[in-house]
Amino acid sequence: MRTNAEGVLVLVDGQEREFGVLSSNEVESITVLKDASMSALYGTRAANGIIFINTKKGKKEGQA
Repeated sequence: MRTNAEGVLVLVDGQEREFGVLSSNEVESITVLKDASMSALYGTRAANGIIFINTKKGKKEGQA
């Protein structure tokens, strides 16, 4: 996985992706984490923090 120019690891739905290719209409939630526990999971890639982005999911017809 790569980091962006600022050194922050960006994960979209669990996969590394470029932040700039997302439309604001796709985003459901954003979580920013910068703590030592992330280093345990992602190693040095998380040294400058991680941005988790969850995108909106489609729903079957009839679901609320």
